[in-house]
Amino acid sequence: MWKNLPVFLLLAFGALIYYYFQRADEVHAKGKYTIGYIDGAHWAVKSGRQIDYSFSVAGKSYTGGEDELPQMQRDNARYLIKYDSTSPDWHAVYFSVPIPDSITDAPSNGWQEPPFPVPAKILQR
Repeated sequence: MWKNLPVFLLLAFGALIYYYFQRADEVHAKGKYTIGYIDGAHWAVKSGRQIDYSFSVAGKSYTGGEDELPQMQRDNARYLIKYDSTSPDWHAVYFSVPIPDSITDAPSNGWQEPPFPVPAKILQR
């Protein structure tokens, strides 16, 4: 029984990796954009400072955290979020893309494309 354990663990790990990348592709294909608001920060053991953020879609709030970028603004900062339009729990934040001051709010169901110029290289998967 134990001799097959490494094979089983390898297959399970491979399935998890496949699932993650499949979901990432879906977010990219069905993605919409909204505004993410910085809520604070905390220290993570492995990666250092994590920035906490929140956003809302259709009146429901979502939260996340991501590694801090050097020299990024944190006070009253807003950044671009891309989320899966069918499951906003799957999302990505672009800390390299601050929301311009001229944009005050996002539509309840987000934008199909960012309403301001963003280099395509940044938004590529």
